[in-house]
Amino acid sequence: MEDWRNRLKFTAIFSVVYFLMFYLLVGWRTDHFHFLLLVSVLCLSHKYGYWIVLAWTGFAGWTMLYDAMTFLPNHQVSEVHIKDLYDLEVSLFGVMDGGRLVSLCEWFEPRFSTIMTLFCGGSYLLWMPAPMLFALYLLWKDKPAVAQFAYAYLLANIIGIVVYYIYPAAPPWYYFEYGDVLDTSVLGSEALLSEFDRLVGIDIFYGIYSKGTNAFGAIPSLHSTYPLLCLLFAIKFKHKGFIIFFSIMAIGTWVGAVYSQHHYVIDVLLGILCALVAFGVMQQFSKTSIFRKIDDWYLRQFAS
Repeated sequence: MEDWRNRLKFTAIFSVVYFLMFYLLVGWRTDHFHFLLLVSVLCLSHKYGYWIVLAWTGFAGWTMLYDAMTFLPNHQVSEVHIKDLYDLEVSLFGVMDGGRLVSLCEWFEPRFSTIMTLFCGGSYLLWMPAPMLFALYLLWKDKPAVAQFAYAYLLANIIGIVVYYIYPAAPPWYYFEYGDVLDTSVLGSEALLSEFDRLVGIDIFYGIYSKGTNAFGAIPSLHSTYPLLCLLFAIKFKHKGFIIFFSIMAIGTWVGAVYSQHHYVIDVLLGILCALVAFGVMQQFSKTSIFRKIDDWYLRQFAS
């Protein structure tokens, strides 16, 4: 009975906060209802469903924060960087190609190969599924690590979104297609990940990016953040199989981000820095009495 009351209380509080947040800020949509229904069903149907929701706290927080950006797009807050970012990229990481200094994105394009496209596209595709599965693994194997990972993941996304507003940045594909002209009606594009879709025969990336709400969040590359953050936690908690997996995924994602013209090298390096900062802050925060209370609460839920 105590377990049921905990789950009911959590579901009620979350539902009220979620509904008010999106009803007042963004406008209530069908997908908001579906998300809330999923969380409610998981929490109320069984304690294991409730545990999954707790393990995925960071992912739920990311979904809410990213969706809330539609209330105030970052291009309405700060100047969008397009040509100046490209020029900086070329000055720092440019390579010679045909007697001309170009970005690594441009250098890669005529050198596409099937193996590289599949490796990089596959790694890129795992940006959220792999961390979510890792969170479930921790729930099963290492419950004391769950809260640390969940909140580090959430913190990394908060850092990323703050930078999105401070420094709105167009991705390489935008500059290559639209030049230095700001067009806020442009949303998302799969860019050269379309080659991955062609090879597998399914419009996976097209389906993802055609629903994008903001084209000017290239810095930092959060796709580059996630595998490294997972790797750092795998190393900390000594999960050897995941150390190997996330090492490979990180390399594929970092190369794929540039290879696909979704990010410059600068974006990737700042995404890596984002992971290091989030992990470092969480290591310090985990030593505080506030976090110990949060962690104790998590463990009590898992023990019920």
